Amino acid sequence: AYVPGFMNAFLIGSILGDRRPARRALLRHPDACVLVACYNEQDNIGDTLLSLSRQDYPGLLEIVVIDDGSTDDTLAIARREAARLSGPTLAIRVLAMPRNGGKSKALNHGLAQTRQGLVITVDGDSFLRADAVRKLVERYLSDPPGTVAVAGAVLVRNSRENWITRAQEWDYFHGIAAVKRMQSRVNRVVSAQML
Repeated sequence: AYVPGFMNAFLIGSILGDRRPARRALLRHPDACVLVACYNEQDNIGDTLLSLSRQDYPGLLEIVVIDDGSTDDTLAIARREAARLSGPTLAIRVLAMPRNGGKSKALNHGLAQTRQGLVITVDGDSFLRADAVRKLVERYLSDPPGTVAVAGAVLVRNSRENWITRAQEWDYFHGIAAVKRMQSRVNRVVSAQML
């Protein structure tokens, strides 16, 4: 009883104690880049790119997929989907690394290839809500000066499939979302990737 009680008190306290300024809509959204590092994500990369192509972001958006030496069909699928989904306000590029070097190396390689001032990183198996990029940028630009990073909410896409996915959703809600909110109260979010 103590552990669930503590977890719920922690969650409620973090929500009630949140004093960040309200996220405000912007008149002009700056160009942004989304880095997608992936390794052997042939089953997921198509969905990830589809979700990124459906963003309601009003500014120019570039997606840079960094294939980290995948040994499956990830690279071919990413290239096919990039050609299919790119458009006037959405550019999708695919970079191929010759061999697997790890996520940080792949993200650093992608970062070196970007020109935008705002960079968002997502995993190759992510599925983003249509308003995710817009809200992340608005949150970042609404925060006090000196803010260097923000982190989005991580949710379980298939949370109603079985008891394991329900437990995972509960874990993400308490273990990730509440902790991020508490970290933001002291201006620290440890899950934001510093490259």
